[in-house]
Amino acid sequence: MSSFLVEDATISRVVEYCTRAINNRPALRQAFAPWFDVDSEEFAQELGGLMRLLNCQALHQRYGDNFTRLVRSNPYAYATPDGCNDIGAYKSLHCWDYQCSEGNVPDLPIFRVLRDQVGAAIEADICTRYGTEPTRDGWNTEPSIWDQVSCRSEWNEVPWN
Repeated sequence: MSSFLVEDATISRVVEYCTRAINNRPALRQAFAPWFDVDSEEFAQELGGLMRLLNCQALHQRYGDNFTRLVRSNPYAYATPDGCNDIGAYKSLHCWDYQCSEGNVPDLPIFRVLRDQVGAAIEADICTRYGTEPTRDGWNTEPSIWDQVSCRSEWNEVPWN
């Protein structure tokens, strides 16, 4: 498996989803509570910054790159993504998850909150909005739903259905 540093925009799509979802999902709000003040104005930047740190840690563990140099030379800057919807956030979360799946990063509790709880929340929102269910082999949807993705990520070419 190879890893790369994901773009700020990829992380920002996930962060933007989280900033919306914590207001409607008490369990997600509670899951983030040990690490963040979710009502803080800095929540988006802090969550994105932690996601970047986890990505850098996975790269360090995979390739032995100097962790401090990686972090300092690749600071994260949150920016509200243009026109991103839940499908774009879902794809971005899976991209980030895959790039962080090295060393002990997947064993960290905050990584599991992001991968499992945020992932489940996004899936539930997609199911509610589009009236579809995930299947063992991916999403059982009409291709037209995927055409509605309004934020293009580097992973839009991956066959998600």
